[in-house]
Order: sequence, then C-alpha cells, then structure tokens
Amino acid sequence: MNTELLTGELKLRVCNLTYLKNFAGGDQDFIRQMIELFFIQVPEELNNIRNHVSLNNFTDVKNVAHKLKSSVSLLGAESMAIHLKQIEDLALSGTDSSGILNHYDQLIQINEEAVLELKAYIASL
Repeated sequence: MNTELLTGELKLRVCNLTYLKNFAGGDQDFIRQMIELFFIQVPEELNNIRNHVSLNNFTDVKNVAHKLKSSVSLLGAESMAIHLKQIEDLALSGTDSSGILNHYDQLIQINEEAVLELKAYIASL
C-alpha cells in the first residue's frame, strides 16, 4: 500500500484531503460520506466514459469527464483530474478514441490506488 503513517495521520499519495477537510469544517461524518460517494460514483462514471467511447459519443465522454473532474478534485486527486481534463480535450476533437482510452487506462490504475488510500484513511478515523 502506498500510504505512510506520518505523526499519527496517514500521508496519502494520490489524494490530498486538505480541501475536503476545510470544506467539511472538520465534520468527519461528512468526510466519510464524500469518500463513500467517491467509491460508488467514480467506477460508474469511468465505465460510462468507456461505454461512450465505444459508441463514439464524444459529447457524452466530454460531459462525463467534466462532471467526474469536479468529484475527484474535491478529494484532491489531482492526477486523476489531469487525465480527465485530457479526456475532455480529446473528446472535443471527436477523433482520438485511442488517446482517450490511454488516459482512461491510467485513470483506472490511479483510481485503484486512491481507493486503497481512502479505505485506509476511513479506517483510521
């Protein structure tokens, strides 16, 4: 696992929960709910991106990537947000399915790391 214990708090490598913690005003239940929503929403939306690419629905690819970018940004998953921005840009051109799928594959790997980190973080609450 890529998390480290640092002075009694997990140091996360994919996610930076500073914004979420500030937004939540320290409300641990809210933080937990947002993380659990991430666990549900992100895999569904990543699947939607893949399905829309396979159907050449680039407008829907762009829209889903844009929506998901906001969600991952809340949890400070900047590397995911960067790939989602690239998918948005490629979807605008409407011609680069393979480029979109390359970023999609990266997102799948990063999301797996994020889930492991966030599960460890929830367990530490």
